[in-house]
Amino acid sequence: MLLFYTRGDDMFQKFNSLAIIVICTMFLFVACSKNDTELKDIQRADYLVSYSNAMKNGGYMYAYDKKGNEISKIEVDGQSMMSNAKDEKGYYFSSSRNNIHYAIDKTGKVQEINRPKQLQNVNAGAYFIHAEQGYVYYDVNIGLVDEKKGYTSELVYWKDSDKRQESVELKGTIQGAHIIENHIYAFSQTLDKVYISEIDLATNKKTNEFEIPNENVYFASTAQKIIFQKYKDKLLLALGDNVNQKLPAKLMMINPKTRVVEKETIVDDKQFIPVLVHVSDNNVYILDQDEKMKELDEDLNIIRTYSLQSDKKTKIAREDKGICDIQVQENKIYILYKDMNSKSTTKQLVAEIEGYDLLTGASIEKTTLQLDKKWDDITFLALKE
Repeated sequence: MLLFYTRGDDMFQKFNSLAIIVICTMFLFVACSKNDTELKDIQRADYLVSYSNAMKNGGYMYAYDKKGNEISKIEVDGQSMMSNAKDEKGYYFSSSRNNIHYAIDKTGKVQEINRPKQLQNVNAGAYFIHAEQGYVYYDVNIGLVDEKKGYTSELVYWKDSDKRQESVELKGTIQGAHIIENHIYAFSQTLDKVYISEIDLATNKKTNEFEIPNENVYFASTAQKIIFQKYKDKLLLALGDNVNQKLPAKLMMINPKTRVVEKETIVDDKQFIPVLVHVSDNNVYILDQDEKMKELDEDLNIIRTYSLQSDKKTKIAREDKGICDIQVQENKIYILYKDMNSKSTTKQLVAEIEGYDLLTGASIEKTTLQLDKKWDDITFLALKE
């Protein structure tokens, strides 16, 4: 499935750049390099979908309605676009294998997101992009530049009201971040450790960094940011045994102020590989790669286990379905699937977005997307609540 990765992937890429804390004021967006810079009639769209490939740049963004009808499209230069975000201002898409990321406003205008001056020439991708509390932030996957420092990344962020970008160096690969009481808490991991780093938004300095116990085997089982979430003033993090595949996955509740793992739940099923953590009405939902859902209470006690019930009328054989992206809106969970079987009769030229009731797992809607060619990476945003 496209959603998963081995910890060696991209971990040893080397980028010739100076990884330092930078603070600079500059233009935040630059014009797209393609001639067309607008997704027309985006207000009519139900979904924004990005298509890209892993080994070369170039792809598309499409706007679709619920029936899968194309409303508009635009050609882009992204490479392996695997993360996205949205806020009241617009939508954001990031590339994991080059430094080209995009912002789309509510009118459909598409612009490339610029970088702080010291990072503009670093052709390193981003594991994630996120928008929260008026801030937008993403990582720059610097790599192994200094043997003493080890693998490093930069967290780039800005507040929409002032457009001034800040950048802070952190250990390892950054795979998610959230804001609590004017502090950013970022989750990152190295080859053997897992960290939470704290950045004070008043000073734009890293004020704390603490290690999450992982027995040297527990790491993120997906490169997606959705296994790291905020629960009131706490943090939730799901990790799996990525080394031996013997220990069951665990879900941890972390107090960022005391830097202590306050609660921890071990998922008994050793085959349970977490791909999503979501909070709704004080309960926590954790989904695995086989679409089995566990609901937990505020003490992280497992209340029940149930499965998503996919519509049997599908253009992709169940055994060939691969999860490309997951989005949650209120009590609906949307999953984008693509055909992973290269010998399939559909020739991989179809994708499906299926919506489920979060509380029951029942399928409630489905959109089929007809593709003009095979794509390695497909992501989407559900635009309407």
